[in-house]
Amino acid sequence: MARGMLKHSNFTKAEQRLILENYFRYDLRGIGGEKFLAIARKKVREHKADLLWFDALQNYLGGNVRDGEKLQAIAPVVSQAEEEAQAAEASAEKS
Repeated sequence: MARGMLKHSNFTKAEQRLILENYFRYDLRGIGGEKFLAIARKKVREHKADLLWFDALQNYLGGNVRDGEKLQAIAPVVSQAEEEAQAAEASAEKS
């Protein structure tokens, strides 16, 4: 993933090399709560990380975010969020 993003970036080759040397990815799908936090704390200390990125959607789905069945499961939530956003926008326009 990191290599693909860097290929299309404006970073110099030296900057890209530095990023790749300091990029670590851990698949923690299915792990939550205190166990997840313990692992995250350990990895932050281990790598002296300045940034910790959580892929919340992937963790919530428990798998590949491109899996059609899993995406169908959250479709109602996405639709509701869109409806609420439209309603809030319409309300704001009336004000």
